[in-house]
Amino acid sequence: MDFTYLLKDALKYPLSDFKKFLILAIPNLILQVIVIIFAAVFLISTNMFENLSNYQVSSGDIMSLGIMVIIFYLIAFIVSLINGGITIETVKKSFTSSELIDFDISRFFVSGLKKLILSIGYILIPMLVLLFIGFLGLGLSASMADTNMEAVGGIIFLLVILIIIVALVFVYILSVVATGRLAETNSLSEAYDFKNIYNIAKRIGFFNIFCIELLLVIITIILSVVMTLVAYIPIIGSLIYGLYSTYLILAASRLVSLIYQHKQMPQNMNYPNQPQISGSQQGYPNSNNQVQGGYTQVPGGYYPPQQGYQNPEGLDQQNSANYQQQDLNQPQQGMNQNNPSQGYGDSQNYYNPGNQNINQDNNNQDYQEDDSIIKDKTGDVDNQNDLDFKNTDSSDEN
Repeated sequence: MDFTYLLKDALKYPLSDFKKFLILAIPNLILQVIVIIFAAVFLISTNMFENLSNYQVSSGDIMSLGIMVIIFYLIAFIVSLINGGITIETVKKSFTSSELIDFDISRFFVSGLKKLILSIGYILIPMLVLLFIGFLGLGLSASMADTNMEAVGGIIFLLVILIIIVALVFVYILSVVATGRLAETNSLSEAYDFKNIYNIAKRIGFFNIFCIELLLVIITIILSVVMTLVAYIPIIGSLIYGLYSTYLILAASRLVSLIYQHKQMPQNMNYPNQPQISGSQQGYPNSNNQVQGGYTQVPGGYYPPQQGYQNPEGLDQQNSANYQQQDLNQPQQGMNQNNPSQGYGDSQNYYNPGNQNINQDNNNQDYQEDDSIIKDKTGDVDNQNDLDFKNTDSSDEN
């Protein structure tokens, strides 16, 4: 798995079509605008700028604040559903294309609900279980600290933390594969087939998934620090943060799709926008397949199949003007191509690869078969048969 190529492809993907990117960013931009409006309305309604020192919160202010919070979380939930739908649809389309998806609000809602159900099963419930186990482990270590067993309690505490981290990483890897499976099959039952999900993750490589997702997390943290500073800019900063949220969703979804495609054989993988490699050969990342003159060399031949010949290794068809291809579809010697029904003896058209003069009369020789041996053998058989008949007749007479 070529980590560099996959990360570059995923990070470039959201900006490949800036117009579609802006359209897909509309839900997050609306959410940021609502945050700005609600913050401004709250500050104005409470007169915080004028009476900041001696302001007293009234029950009406508390009610209005509660209503604003409810509306905000409702809108945020709807936007999260849309973002979940964008995730699934991006993973799905990236199986066969490198273009951004079209904005379809109804389809995003349906896919977003499926993504929400998938997240509850793979993220929320495991986290709650692990937190419960963690609290039990912490309580056990604290009880040992009271009984002068601080060292044992500290070891148990570290083991619990380590187990929780490993379990969360394992569950997250399965959730990545399950997201790809949901996008591929559009079925929640397939996405919750834990045995199959585990086998697919094993086929791709748990270590590969962990490493490339870790690299994405590191890049995300760096970008998030920068975007957090930018968000302090009034109004413009919030809008930029909305664009950044959409960019991160599209890049992460693209990466999930590329990772999931590694469950297939290398010659069947989809590597859109494959960078050009210097020279006449091109190659897919981390595979033995080579593209030569528009044909992909795979074990057992070339794909797509060439017509009658194979391109010599290292030779580019576009730059092979001086090379004369060998035609393997040669006509049989003596076959008349204009009249295929004409036999060898009647044909005057011979295939002449080297433009040599061939004299048919000199090459054709008449051979006479000696039938004497065959006749002698046939005669012996007939004599034996006659003898047998005579013996049979003599036995009958006796």
